[in-house]
Amino acid sequence: MAEAVPGRLPGDDILQAVERHLSGRGTPLDLGAPGSARITWHSILDGEIIRSLETRSEGHREEPGRVDLSGRPEYTSLAGHRVPPPSDPARGEKLELVRAGSAREQTCECGNGRWRCQLCRGSKRRPCEPTRPCAACRGTDPCVRCHGTGHPRGHPYAGRSAPGADERVDCVRCGRPRAACPGCAGRGSTECADCRGNGFVDCEDCGGKGTVRHEVCAGTGRLTSWTGAVIERRGDTDRVRLPEERPPFLVRQWAESSGRWREAVLDDGEKLPADLDPAHVKAIVARLGRREGEVARRVVLRHLPLARVEVPADPDRVFYLVPGRSGNEVFPYPSPQRIRHFLKLGSAVAAVALLVLVLVLALTR
Repeated sequence: MAEAVPGRLPGDDILQAVERHLSGRGTPLDLGAPGSARITWHSILDGEIIRSLETRSEGHREEPGRVDLSGRPEYTSLAGHRVPPPSDPARGEKLELVRAGSAREQTCECGNGRWRCQLCRGSKRRPCEPTRPCAACRGTDPCVRCHGTGHPRGHPYAGRSAPGADERVDCVRCGRPRAACPGCAGRGSTECADCRGNGFVDCEDCGGKGTVRHEVCAGTGRLTSWTGAVIERRGDTDRVRLPEERPPFLVRQWAESSGRWREAVLDDGEKLPADLDPAHVKAIVARLGRREGEVARRVVLRHLPLARVEVPADPDRVFYLVPGRSGNEVFPYPSPQRIRHFLKLGSAVAAVALLVLVLVLALTR
């Protein structure tokens, strides 16, 4: 009798299960003789190695106002600061620390939370054009007599009214009656409504105060600085799926519903299950090396022994076997040569169908 292999059923049990399956379908065979059957293993493993990877960083911190740092743990040496491992390696977390004795509160350079306005340079006002081009005449021909200069230029309209005299008004520059634009009375421009002609308006950034809130200290006039550190942890999952060439789809579906799957959840340091297939053990151990920054890990395994049996006396089928809930379960599946035969037959049928279609089309033309 062959030596028992962890994670695999004894060969005698496998052959007996296939014998019972064949006998129940009227094909009794004795598979105990040498060469009467060939067993290969295709056990299924869906595993995850979940690690918690940690990074640490340190630097100068500064925030406006008075900052309450009492809720942040203190440390003296960042590299030597101990933090308990996470209960769930997959969950990310972030821890902010304060170096002991590094916190300082100081007055901001602004003094009182206000800063000179950069738009008006602290003058409280900004320049403004005292006049605007007249919206009615846009500065062109504001007065038909003096053209907005105040100095008459000849008498082209002497003895008669200017064009559009019903809409025009007396010119304030040259005095010509009913010769000027009603919008500007001959000036060519109007007084700016914002500055009322004085050439300055209140600065809109500071509201005419000359100063604005100092954003560095958020208007508090105080700053808090300290040396701080951040410890961040993130989950990283390494998936292990065997065999790399998965069994046929129908076999996987049958194994999923009929097999008695074995499951295990192992925290850091726990040994792999004794009932794990040797090929699975080798694949997992190869991935268990420590990663940089690793502080915790968890191994989640779901595996099922799966045997494949070839019987030369029954060349059209192969038999898959898994341990089930009430004993070993057998699933017959077409052998590779049988599948190739069906494919060739299907190709021949398709070729004949195509030929018939071509003949029918030719005869109907």
